[in-house]
Amino acid sequence: MLADFAPLVLRLLQGALYDTDKVQWRQLEQLQVSISQYLAKIGLELCLDPEQGLAYVRQPAPSDEEAHEDQTGLPRLMRRHQLSYELTMLCVVLRHHLDKFDHAATDDSRRCFITRAELEQGLEQFVRADEGKFRKQLDADVQKAVNLGFLRPVLADKAVNEEPRYEILRLVTALITNEKLRGIRDRLRQHLTPTPEAATEL
Repeated sequence: MLADFAPLVLRLLQGALYDTDKVQWRQLEQLQVSISQYLAKIGLELCLDPEQGLAYVRQPAPSDEEAHEDQTGLPRLMRRHQLSYELTMLCVVLRHHLDKFDHAATDDSRRCFITRAELEQGLEQFVRADEGKFRKQLDADVQKAVNLGFLRPVLADKAVNEEPRYEILRLVTALITNEKLRGIRDRLRQHLTPTPEAATEL
């Protein structure tokens, strides 16, 4: 019955669910088939990645053929976002940092953190701008990444003048897949100037 999993569906529609939420993650594992079937009826897809400890809902874009066959179509329930070159590069830096963390991890911890200085260092090779403009753009893009669920600010200890730090959320692996990462790197080897082709759609 829908009542059995309605709260979990509503939670997934609010944003990504991680296995650190042990109670809801266990419920999701138990109800995965029912939830997937329900979401499919309204044009949505449940994406579950046990390796990343990540679950989220997406609305697949219809192919041209599907759109032609069904002129009425389903309205978009979930907004699509066109990411700028700069924000795409920020996500690439996050994905690269996350991959390095996973490769070097010696325990079961999935929580990966990055400092403001590490973000700046990672982006300097991709973004050509004067220092003032670069920092202002980074501030804006970091906030967008937070809003999209790719970063979570960590409360800094002002008493010891701790620099800003963020947790990288694994939803970024759904945007910057291994295939997309290879494609972006290939284009960057050819040129390091901002181009429309380097933008990413979410």
